[in-house]
Amino acid sequence: MARIIGLDLGKTRTGIAVTDPTQTIVSPIGTITAKNEEDLTSNIKTFVDQYEPESVVVGIPRSMDGSAGTMAKWADRFRRLLEKELNIPVKGWDERMSTVAAKRILHENTSSEENSYGEDAISAAVILESYMAHQNRKK
Repeated sequence: MARIIGLDLGKTRTGIAVTDPTQTIVSPIGTITAKNEEDLTSNIKTFVDQYEPESVVVGIPRSMDGSAGTMAKWADRFRRLLEKELNIPVKGWDERMSTVAAKRILHENTSSEENSYGEDAISAAVILESYMAHQNRKK
């Protein structure tokens, strides 16, 4: 088994999380600040080179009714571009409620270490945990 990277995409800040090699534990690992898509892609490639994941999971911010707004369409388009650049599967995952869950985690957690990752990285971890739970239910 290999790691999986999770992304909470944003036009300015993107949270990033990763599983351990057994795909049991998800950890937030940081936030990427990028000026444009090229810069964002380059920064993501750095994490991919470091962690050598088998795949990447990108949060797609759908509306509560399931429709795809402007950000969801951008995230899905960027996901497809990223898949071509990375040459590994880049999967889209419905991220509804991940920001709400991340804010709750940050509010409830008094650990300055976890809070130092920030809301975007925690959101990426929430997205990746949700994806992993779904995969485990399918097995």
